[in-house]
Amino acid sequence: MLMFREYVHRGRRLSETHSFAPAVREMDRAIAIYPKQAEGYVQRAIVHKESGDDFKAIEDYNRALGIDSTDSSVHYDLAQALRRVNLGREAVREYDLAIRYDPNMLQAYNNLGVTLRELGLMEQAAVVFRKATEIAPSYVKAFNNLGALYVRQGEFRKAADVLEKGLEIDPTMFSASALLGISRYQMGDYAAARAPLEKAVRANAKDAHARRFLASSFHLPDRKGELLAMLALELGERLEESELAALEREALGNPPILVLRIRLARALNAGIPQLREAIAALDAGDHVADAARATAMLALRTRDERDQADAARRLDALGDRAYRQRLAEDWTAA
Repeated sequence: MLMFREYVHRGRRLSETHSFAPAVREMDRAIAIYPKQAEGYVQRAIVHKESGDDFKAIEDYNRALGIDSTDSSVHYDLAQALRRVNLGREAVREYDLAIRYDPNMLQAYNNLGVTLRELGLMEQAAVVFRKATEIAPSYVKAFNNLGALYVRQGEFRKAADVLEKGLEIDPTMFSASALLGISRYQMGDYAAARAPLEKAVRANAKDAHARRFLASSFHLPDRKGELLAMLALELGERLEESELAALEREALGNPPILVLRIRLARALNAGIPQLREAIAALDAGDHVADAARATAMLALRTRDERDQADAARRLDALGDRAYRQRLAEDWTAA
């Protein structure tokens, strides 16, 4: 056993320096000493994974499970490898086995739910995420993923309830703040939507990954890029011009409405003539809802009764009672 450990140790050190071929040879030597020891195959699988060869890693994880089929961590690692090579259904089976042998493995629940969501099995994914929150009421990832799932399904009230609980656990989770803002926005509670969205945007203004997430990661039913609409329609006048220009560059290549919404945000900064031009562009693209809400903002800027009547007419035609009420309240209060 001493030499087995020595070979494994050497293999690990070589792998850490990205010397993968020599590392595999050391693991081969360890396996030759104890061919019926699952650990050797697991360690070689790890080297294969670190070298980027998930298919060889999958082979070795399966060899290890042929020796000990009850090892939850190996089932989990195998599931992860299967998911990386887009074998989602096979990964689901392995996550299930990991949970069977370790019912408290929270990361297995979380990644099982994510995989089910990727497969389009939304209800099953929701069940798994809910189970994770029951097992560990402080497991914030499960709350975030469950909330994101509800948002994608258009269940905005459920999403808001779940995300609020998650943010009680971790108030710094920007993705949950963004999703909560979107949920409230979709429910027509625009005032309550502003704070979590602004928090998400402001907290991550210098984080390129977070900016990309905030700018393009929401794929709601028929409303791709809803956060960009929120940035334009709710926060536009508060964003720096440089931020908006960067967002517009990021949006290029996406559906044209995303670019138009960001240009609307820039127009809110620029002035009345630019805002009218942005509305005309939205009208030309037949983006009726965005144009109607932009017209409401124009009316509140100009204080012109003709603009107010135009905005009211557009919103009434949409049946957007919540935004119509907001226009009336803001008009009266101003």
